[in-house]
Amino acid sequence: MSKFDLHEQNNNLQYFWQKAGKYVVGLVIIALIAYGVNTWWNSRNSIRAADAALVYEAFTSAYNSKDANKVLEVSKELQSDYSSTEYATMATLLSAKMSWDKKDFTQTAKSLNWVINNSKDVGMVNTAKLRLADIYIDEKKYDKATKLLLEKHDPAFDPLYYSKRGDLYLVQGDKTKARDAYKEALKKAGQDSSMSQGIQMRLDVLGNN
Repeated sequence: MSKFDLHEQNNNLQYFWQKAGKYVVGLVIIALIAYGVNTWWNSRNSIRAADAALVYEAFTSAYNSKDANKVLEVSKELQSDYSSTEYATMATLLSAKMSWDKKDFTQTAKSLNWVINNSKDVGMVNTAKLRLADIYIDEKKYDKATKLLLEKHDPAFDPLYYSKRGDLYLVQGDKTKARDAYKEALKKAGQDSSMSQGIQMRLDVLGNN
């Protein structure tokens, strides 16, 4: 390689760093910052998950002891401090069940709505919606129940949603709509005998009239 070629190459490198050097350095700095943030975030999430697990242990202890006040207190702590974890969702659903068993439907609805609005778990959200529909049906809030049961949901929950619609139409006195909903639920249940048996029983009670 001639001296002229070396000199030209050196000039090209200098030109590159003058024009693009700051940009490249900026990219490297951004990449390093992103790596650091990601590492910090993963570490932070691991610590929070571990902390949430400890709080959830206190929750399960209270739940097993049927201490309703403590259950509500700890579930609210998980909602407030660890809302992004599954522990918060699981605790809130169990808290809702305990409130339901005690016929405190107002608190049950609050807990279920929290799950619906905050959980990222599709299964738990759909479960909460179905339970909330039960409350609306019991309280004769049929418009709210209808709206909830007609919302977009995971297809895996089709049998349960159609079955619940059947329950809603039945208490409203519309046996035709109830029967149609149960039939659709039965179709969606497919080969799931544990689910289809309950739906078939509803249809049998309704009869063909």
